[in-house]
Amino acid sequence: MRSYLEPYGAKFQPKSEGRVHYSIPIKVPVNRDKLYHYFISHDTPVNTIWANPWSKTKLGGQFGDTYPNTKTVADSILVFNIDAMNQEDVLCACEQYKTFVEEFGID
Repeated sequence: MRSYLEPYGAKFQPKSEGRVHYSIPIKVPVNRDKLYHYFISHDTPVNTIWANPWSKTKLGGQFGDTYPNTKTVADSILVFNIDAMNQEDVLCACEQYKTFVEEFGID
């Protein structure tokens, strides 16, 4: 997945030799929400992080105001649920990502 998506602007966390990853978070160079909905419409097992980052914090402030760096991360990360995908699913997700980037471009 890494070698296929990196040429299209996806940024992966560094490799961890010998570790098993059940999910793969990637920073996407496109509108994360549009890409998320595109994947969901094609039944691709993908999630965003911090499902509701705009909820109130325990201090009563807005999430984005209180944690601006976390807001930036939350707005740009997609998580592929690799443990729910087989090889065909991974290849399909890569093709879907490529199609999306070619159709909508990189931000």
